[in-house]
Parts: sequence; C-alpha cells; structure tokens
Amino acid sequence: MRLGIIGTGKIAQEVLEVIKDFQISKVILSTHRSRQKSEKLSQIYNIEKIYYEYDELLKDKLDTVYVALPNNLHYEFCKKAIESNKNVIVEKPICTNLNQLEHLKSLANKNGVFLIEAMNIHHLKALKSIKKDLNKIGNIKTVQLNYTQYSSRFDDFKKGIIKPVFDPKYNGGALNDLGIYNIHALIYLFGMPKEYKYYPNINKNIDTSGILICDYGEFKATLIAAKDSIGESGILISGEDGYIVSNKAINEIDNYDLIYRKRQKENFKFQFSHRLKDEFIDIFKIIKDKDKAKEEDLFDISKKAVEMLENLQIYNLK
Repeated sequence: MRLGIIGTGKIAQEVLEVIKDFQISKVILSTHRSRQKSEKLSQIYNIEKIYYEYDELLKDKLDTVYVALPNNLHYEFCKKAIESNKNVIVEKPICTNLNQLEHLKSLANKNGVFLIEAMNIHHLKALKSIKKDLNKIGNIKTVQLNYTQYSSRFDDFKKGIIKPVFDPKYNGGALNDLGIYNIHALIYLFGMPKEYKYYPNINKNIDTSGILICDYGEFKATLIAAKDSIGESGILISGEDGYIVSNKAINEIDNYDLIYRKRQKENFKFQFSHRLKDEFIDIFKIIKDKDKAKEEDLFDISKKAVEMLENLQIYNLK
C-alpha cells in the first residue's frame, strides 16, 4: 500500500507512530507554515515525499489517503481524493451532515473505492466482548458512558486563544470531539435511540461539555462528554441480573468487570500496544481484501452517528 497522510497535527503524528513498522510507503501533505514539522516527521518516519499542494499529492500513485484535518475540511478533501480514485480513511466525525456523507459514499461506490471513518472503538476487542456479554445482565435499564478529558487547549481557550477544537467555524466542541466516541459506541451496542436530546454547557459559542440523553423506550442512556473539567471517564451498563463496568473511556477500553446480582464477578482484560493499532490493521486489511461487507457495516454506524449529530444541530450553535 502507498498511503498519503493529509495533515501534520497531533492525530496524524500518532498514526505515523502506530504504522511506522507496517509494510507501506508514505507521503504527506503539509502547509508551508508547518514545513519544519513535516521535515522532522519525514526523517523520523521515513516519509518518501512531502507535498505542499493537495492536487500534486493526488497525482501520486497512491492507493489510499488518510484525512487528518479539522472537521470542517473533511468533506472537500475526501471528495477530491475519491474523484482521484483513492480510497479514503477520514478522522471522526466523518462529515458534518448527511447530504455530504451520502454524496461521498455515492462517489466512492461509483469510483470503486472505499470510504472508512477512523473510529477506533469498533476495532477494540473489549468493546466487541462487551456486546457479546450484554445478554448476561438481563433486561438493560440504564447505560452511562462518560468521556471526560480536560483539554490541553482549554487554558488557552479561556484566555481567548481559540484553537480549531473549540471553534464553531471548524465544527469543534465537546460533542464532536469526545462525544462522537460515545455515540458510535451506543449505536454499535444498541442501535439508534428512539429520542435524544443534548444539554450543552456553552462557552464562547461552543459546547465545552455536555450531556446527551437517549431514550430507547425500555431503557435510558446518559452520555457525558467534557473538555472543560476533570473527572473519571468510564462505562456502566446496568441490567436486572447484573452490570458491566469499566473505568476507561470508550476509545481506550482494555478491561471491564461483569458483576452479577449475587455479587459474583468476572473480569475481562485485553491487551494492545496502542489504542489505534488494531484499527489501522483492520482498515488496511478491509481495503486490501476489498471487503465491501465490512466497509458497509462500519459505514452504517457512521451514517447513523452523523444523523444524530445533524439532528442535535450542534454544528449550528449560536
């Protein structure tokens, strides 16, 4: 595989570290402003070429591009790549609305390429195991997913220095950055809720934290995403016969306990060297094997997640 990495930010650097030993060749798209950073990355991770114009990169004989840019740029960069007959891996959230997403998928199908959201939770063994164990706790009554992580950019934000992750123009905010993991997990485990509503804490026209309440009829779910506070992330799924609990955020879960009504306890532990490694192993295999069925399964969850985000109107905060 020959991979084009679009961006030089934190997540792109993290992915470069994860795939450094994979048998793939890499090129990267940078800006002239980030020239020094991209040259350093090139030396560390054996990047064959640095491009400073996207059109030039797309002329390269690439199999796949990985889009690691601010949320508001996903659609345009994915569209150009697909029109150039490249497979696309794109950071979460994949798009800002359903029209964009459906257009990209239609183009991808027409051009015979893959479109996959980089959402690592679907490749974590612990979450797959939790889904299998849900029937052990009886009728589920409540679900709590909490992703609280004080942002390294929040102190600047309070001073008026606004980075893309806290900028409405870039489709930033807690729900789009952290809450999207909770939404994907909820859909993966239980499907779409019947009703849902988001209660955000708004600061400088952006949600810095918030609570998403989801109603499934027979049970309720509370999803917390916070970038402005310190707290303990975790998962708690409670049923009539027991509960499943973990003290890890959903995107880095590697263990959980299953505790039954009579207090019997089972502990499950899973190992990974990096939370993104299994994700990129799986995605590269899907593309290599041309596994449309797996691509469609992942896309279905991505589409439902975008539908929820669009209905919550988080992109139109005033």
